[in-house]
Parts: sequence; structure tokens; C-alpha cells
Amino acid sequence: MHVRSALIVVVGILAFSCRDILPLQPSNSTRGFQLNGTVTTPNGIPLDSVDVRVFYNYDLVQTTPIDTQQVLVKDPSRIVDVAVYTPDYQFVRQLYLSYWPVGPVPRFTWDGHDADGALVPSGKYLIRYVVDTLIVKYSTVIIDGHRTTTTDPKGRFTLSAARLPVEEMFDHYRSNNTYEGTYRVLPEIDLVFTKSPLSKTYTGVSLDKNRITTVAFTLE
Repeated sequence: MHVRSALIVVVGILAFSCRDILPLQPSNSTRGFQLNGTVTTPNGIPLDSVDVRVFYNYDLVQTTPIDTQQVLVKDPSRIVDVAVYTPDYQFVRQLYLSYWPVGPVPRFTWDGHDADGALVPSGKYLIRYVVDTLIVKYSTVIIDGHRTTTTDPKGRFTLSAARLPVEEMFDHYRSNNTYEGTYRVLPEIDLVFTKSPLSKTYTGVSLDKNRITTVAFTLE
């Protein structure tokens, strides 16, 4: 009787413990925006090494620039350093590093290539202006239409918040460096999938803030 009672107690403890230990559930929440996608054939076969290009959609916020701080050189013996960085301050490309005469430093343009001449992924970037050792300002630049990621052997890809600068506001300039307007990135993107000789475009993919958006795409 004592042995059987002990066994019943042990089984009861184990059963109670199993009820308390719940299996981990995948979370569909995130900070900001994130897209988890899969790319397959129409028959459901995963496609690896598919290039994913990201285009953003915008709305016009205002017709006067928000980035109005001027960079001035008062001492021509000081070095002016203009370079591109990611939002987490990783160096991307040097645009200017030399002396500048007394007066204003103009707005620098950037063609979306890194220090090695390769196109950067779509996303938000910062142009940093430094005079001597003083960081004067960071100007926001949004790059899109570039290859941003590729699918893995299971046809999966992820666009993290770093590649989805939704709600960011920025001044847009034409190729001749004249101001066009101030825009905001909308929570809706266009995607182009390419794996030679196949290519397909998906427009108006909606994103939810603080939620992981999961979408299945086909390429044929």
C-alpha cells in the first residue's frame, strides 16, 4: 500500500508539472514592421536564391524641407567629413573628406552604392556631416528598388525593421539636387522576385505595425 501510494503521488506531481510547462508558441509580434515571406512554384516547391527587390510607397507630407540645418565652415584649416551610415551607425561610404573654404557646405547627393561600388539594400540611410570633430547633423536618405535579400533553401526570406523604414519622413531631391517635397514611407510595399529567367512583381503588400506579416508568394 505504501509503495502504491508513493507511485500515485509521483504520477500526480508529474501530471501537475506537465500541465504547468507549456510548449513555446511562436510569437507574431515585433517592434516596428517585419515581413516573413516564402517563395514557391505554383506547385508549392520552395525556390532558393530568389532575389527580392523592395520598393516603398510614399505620401507627400509638405512642400518645405524638414532638414534645414546648414553646415558652415568658419576655419578652412578644419577637415570636413561627409559620409553615409546605416541607422545603427555602420559606415557605408565616404562622400567627402578634405578641407573646405569658409562658408556653407552644400547638400551632398549619394547614388546608393557602398564603398566597394555595390548597390546597397533598400532601406533608410544617414548622411553624416562633420566639421573637424563636431558632428553637425545627420540627413535621412531612403533608398529603394534595390535587391535587399534572397531566399534560403526552403524559399524563405525576412525583411526586418531595418529594411522597412515605414513612417519615416525625409526630404526628396531630384537628380539635379533641387528639392521636390517631404515624404513619408507608407506601410505598403511592392516586391519584385527574380530568379533567371523568371520574374514577378507583387504590389501593395500591406504591413501591420508591431506585427510580423507572413505572406506566401509564387514565382512562375
